[in-house]
Amino acid sequence: MREELLGRYRILLARLLFEREAAGGDLAEDEESRFVAHLDEIWWQLDPAEQALIDRELANRNRSTFAKSFTS
Repeated sequence: MREELLGRYRILLARLLFEREAAGGDLAEDEESRFVAHLDEIWWQLDPAEQALIDRELANRNRSTFAKSFTS
């Protein structure tokens, strides 16, 4: 796997989520679109195994976030 691409994807996704949160939950459409375009560009450079890894990481993150919402 190409760790550089995976790392770029993870960092960009984290930045998107941070910027969304900092903006109160929503970004302006043009800002969100820029992030999504970059994420999409990287996504299609990943091979299927790398895409599956990202999908698993996101699923685990979402399960963790969902579980924490009940314990807060």
